[in-house]
Amino acid sequence: MKKIILATITSLILASCGGNSKPKISGTIKNSDGVQLIFEKIDKNAAVGIDTFKLDKEGKFEFEIPSGKYDFYRLNLGNNNFIVLCLDSTNTN
Repeated sequence: MKKIILATITSLILASCGGNSKPKISGTIKNSDGVQLIFEKIDKNAAVGIDTFKLDKEGKFEFEIPSGKYDFYRLNLGNNNFIVLCLDSTNTN
């Protein structure tokens, strides 16, 4: 299995739309065709899976933040390839 490094994320956007929309995280991970990306919430020093997504050849993904709650999250590709996100209400892009 080829090694994928999250440092190749070309964009990571926290988009918060008005109204009742939940904030979203989206981005692209290069060289990740067919890899499973797991969106996790870090809760009491443990990561809890929220959603999973199989990346296509373009490596694009998008996740909604559950309940619009800003907190610590992690994008996990397995094999110790992950990035930790600290999201708060001031992040808009």
